[in-house]
Amino acid sequence: MPLAGSDVWPMTVEEVMEFLVEHRAPNVTPGYVAEQLLPMAWIIEVESGRQIIEMGKRWLEADDPFRVAVAIGLENETYLADSWEELAALAEPLKERFPSMAADVDAWPARAENSYERRRTGSFFDWPGARVPPVTPLVGDTDVVEEPVAVRVVRQEPVEALQEEDRDQVHRDDQADEAEDREARPAVER
Repeated sequence: MPLAGSDVWPMTVEEVMEFLVEHRAPNVTPGYVAEQLLPMAWIIEVESGRQIIEMGKRWLEADDPFRVAVAIGLENETYLADSWEELAALAEPLKERFPSMAADVDAWPARAENSYERRRTGSFFDWPGARVPPVTPLVGDTDVVEEPVAVRVVRQEPVEALQEEDRDQVHRDDQADEAEDREARPAVER
């Protein structure tokens, strides 16, 4: 169906993805394209969001190293395979097809292993080093929950409200996370 008051048909998610890759600026990295595509899944219909994952799976089979690198970047928040073992198996032929991307392809399953383990065990909100502060009911809450809540909260209070020692630890944790993200980022992005 054309857009209201127009004879222009809307683009599919796949067409948007292809458009972004085909018409990217010269210095745009695959990781940056992946970073733009991932949030789209949260603001569009579920079925359209699945198209991002499906296109990522197809791009893993592409002859274009840029598309392959974008697909690898999508793995940060999506699952392009049903298991970590399947993902690792997908990586091997990519290294043969694109020897110059071998380091990036090797980093891909390593970066995704914890996510797949959390997916396998159903422990999405449980990870090493997660701090679980006590839950304080809000003023005016009428429903008091007596049972423990399954969701873990990493930081409940603003950083400014923490004791100086805790605030310093939060900043060190944030810096360590940022450094880890930089290390895990494929070399194609750097």
